[in-house]
Amino acid sequence: MSYHPLWPDFTLRHDDPAALAVPTQELLIIIRALMTLNQTGTCTAFYEYYAHVGIFEITLFEGRWNYRKKPIARYNIDCRNDPLLDEDTQMPVNAERLIENMILQVQ
Repeated sequence: MSYHPLWPDFTLRHDDPAALAVPTQELLIIIRALMTLNQTGTCTAFYEYYAHVGIFEITLFEGRWNYRKKPIARYNIDCRNDPLLDEDTQMPVNAERLIENMILQVQ
């Protein structure tokens, strides 16, 4: 198996665990918040990490999910660097700001 030093968008992959420490911690905070949010019943958050492209995708539904519900928000977070980036706006994202934004979506 060969190792590809570039992401699909041709940016350099990090081999340095220290460089990934902050983005990893931010992502773990987001995942914990999503788990807590799901337990409240105010919304349902689906999330998936695409390791081959470094993207964390969140789809938010109001209340408990069922197949007829439409998402109220979607987030695609680039987790390859510090700070994390919103793929749609290219703006920096931190866990606290993202969580606040999600809470506002369901109020």
